[in-house]
Amino acid sequence: MVKSTSPSVSIRTADGKHWEVSFKIMGKTMEVKFDVGVEFEDKNFMGRVTKNVAAVDGEELSITTKSEKGDQVRTFRLINGGQELEVVSQIGIIFLHILVS
Repeated sequence: MVKSTSPSVSIRTADGKHWEVSFKIMGKTMEVKFDVGVEFEDKNFMGRVTKNVAAVDGEELSITTKSEKGDQVRTFRLINGGQELEVVSQIGIIFLHILVS
């Protein structure tokens, strides 16, 4: 039986330095806690441990992941007056664009 779910992303910070990001995709929930500018380890959806660094530029949060396929950059930004979250993921020349409302 296939279960239908909607993807969701939750991003929280109290002070702009300490962050928590949760992803819920296809029934799996992943949560990561990190400090901006400090390298941190995380497990991806395939169970591989990755090294990451987060940066904030204005209203945009970017997480760069080092992988065997090259750097992956995930960028999160609020659009449409904060009603939607735009997530752009780039590995090399491949882009994935997701809107979460």
